[in-house]
Amino acid sequence: MTAEGATTAPRWLVLRTLRIRGRADRAHLDEVLGAIVAEPGLRDLVAEGYVEHKAGLLGGYRLTAAGALEQDRLAAELLTGVQQGAMAALDEDFAPLNRRVKEVVSAWQLRSDGSLNDHSDSAYDRRVGREIVELHTPVSAWFDRAIAPLPWFERYRKRLDRAVAAVRRGDHRWIVAPTTDSYHTVWFELHQDLLLALGRPRVNGED
Repeated sequence: MTAEGATTAPRWLVLRTLRIRGRADRAHLDEVLGAIVAEPGLRDLVAEGYVEHKAGLLGGYRLTAAGALEQDRLAAELLTGVQQGAMAALDEDFAPLNRRVKEVVSAWQLRSDGSLNDHSDSAYDRRVGREIVELHTPVSAWFDRAIAPLPWFERYRKRLDRAVAAVRRGDHRWIVAPTTDSYHTVWFELHQDLLLALGRPRVNGED
């Protein structure tokens, strides 16, 4: 598989999503990948023994041991030839954006005096919403540089674009809420994927 083909290959996208998430139900995979990608990817990977499905509250699709090895193999293949200097630059440029996202998320959850934001102050919530919308401009510029070495990151950009569009419409749940594919949810997965690509573990407490 070439790096260019990774943006549309169901096999890779399902494997990588499950590597990032640990487990996911079909509805989530359809939402973040699109049913046209998730359905054939899951069908083939389950048949090959790389993905298993478990029922129940904590069930869903997850990688088998063989699936984890296959994901690692494909990741190494896709990253072959990517210059370490380019990856280091992406990492360096990501750091200040990550700090700003954490600041905006914190502002959404806690007011400046440390009290919980109960969302009774609509003007305050609108201000935080404007901050995430404004922050998305440099985030988009970062993606312009990241897509070439990491083409599957285009999926994250589309999901963040959707979250920002919802915030612009006034639906502020898309900033943080875990019940939606919110900006914070997508950002956490994006960060995890970047760390995996860099071969660097997530530090305790690191968002």
